[in-house]
Amino acid sequence: RPPRSTLFPYTTLFRSGDCAKHGAGHFISIEGSIANDRECSDLTMCDYTTQYQSTAHTSHSDRVCTPISEPCAIGHFISASATATSDRACTVCVSGQFKATAGNTNCAGWKTCGIGNGRSQEGTNAVDRQCALCSVSSTYSPTNSEDECLPVSPDCGPGLEVVLHATVSADRTCARSEERRVGKECRSRW
Repeated sequence: RPPRSTLFPYTTLFRSGDCAKHGAGHFISIEGSIANDRECSDLTMCDYTTQYQSTAHTSHSDRVCTPISEPCAIGHFISASATATSDRACTVCVSGQFKATAGNTNCAGWKTCGIGNGRSQEGTNAVDRQCALCSVSSTYSPTNSEDECLPVSPDCGPGLEVVLHATVSADRTCARSEERRVGKECRSRW
């Protein structure tokens, strides 16, 4: 019977086992064969500040490091921060909120138009609501609101006269002519 080394020469040439002899942080990059020993390579190290591990390493493959995505775009907020194994997640601002610049800040609520002002343009996820001054004698807004300016009531009809002229914050007020005269007479007696 021939010696073992002649029948099975690979038993002395082929080295089995894992890459642990090189210490932690290695993987088998080339499997061993009859003619060659297996080769071990260093694992790629993600920096976790600008990268995350998108694919974990195995005994036979390297880990994959992927760049963390750019900051959230205009109209989007950060809904999940990047972790060691996941990218940041950005979500569109909900209706009634906006974010006008790119970055990882939160969305802000649309502004409310003040008294005497009305909505001139509705907001979007990227632009705040726009307000404009109401037009004297034609539109008004009596409260802080999210609405457009209201139209001023039509001119006083027959038998009515203006008690209060329209302003940007109040509608025209009309009263019967007799009531107004009686009111003036009462005030003048006191």
